[in-house]
Amino acid sequence: MTLITIGDRKVDRPEWLLDRRGWLGGSDVARILGLKPSRMRVFLEKTGRLVYDAEPTAAMRRGLRLEPYIADAYGELTGDPIVKTQVVMRHPTWPWLGATIDGVTAAGEVVEFKTSGLYGPVRKVDGPDDFDALPREWIAQGCHQLYVTGRPAMYFAVVTPDLELSII
Repeated sequence: MTLITIGDRKVDRPEWLLDRRGWLGGSDVARILGLKPSRMRVFLEKTGRLVYDAEPTAAMRRGLRLEPYIADAYGELTGDPIVKTQVVMRHPTWPWLGATIDGVTAAGEVVEFKTSGLYGPVRKVDGPDDFDALPREWIAQGCHQLYVTGRPAMYFAVVTPDLELSII
């Protein structure tokens, strides 16, 4: 089971989901912008009218199993190892804006771990500046994470179907 760091505490998924009701995260932003269905879901979840599903979907479970691989491969490719995973950060002025950061490197870089299936959303990446390979909802999530963390840049570490890691 993956534990999430909130402040100085390690919590399990159900406790993280409960905490997450109190802030808007990157996937919420993608829904609010209409890049993912449904805007109403965000409202219902944040107001407690719709309970989060405590169990990850099959795709989420696959992604969670690949996160240690992504973290290790990222460190090998860049020379900047991932030293923290699954860290909740809040905006310093507006604590209702938050993000669960997949990875933080030794140099303090923010890294979002993503996996892509055989039919999308990313099948091939043509270099570190291939932003067109990223789905719009991922870009919205990344922009939100930059705003929350105050970082000037972040990285997407994307595992494509051939299990190669691309860094954008």
